[in-house]
Amino acid sequence: MKRFVFLYLACLFFAVFVIDATAWLSEHVLGVQVVEPGCKVIRVQPHLEDLQWVEGSFPTPYGAVEISHKKGADGKIETTVNAPEGIFVMK
Repeated sequence: MKRFVFLYLACLFFAVFVIDATAWLSEHVLGVQVVEPGCKVIRVQPHLEDLQWVEGSFPTPYGAVEISHKKGADGKIETTVNAPEGIFVMK
């Protein structure tokens, strides 16, 4: 029984950690912020810090929003966003 409780708590901790890490990466690194309920309007403002590039997706009720950020030699960030129809993306 003790082993079962330990495994359950370990899985629960891992699941919470993964969910929190994914949300943090989406919001802070990819820079996705939901502006209107239902994800009809989102804002994308990346925070790459020392990273040179990052790619990811953000799930919405309309489908996934695909996002790519690449930092140029001059430090400017080039962002590409492919959003499903019905979503307005603010930059």
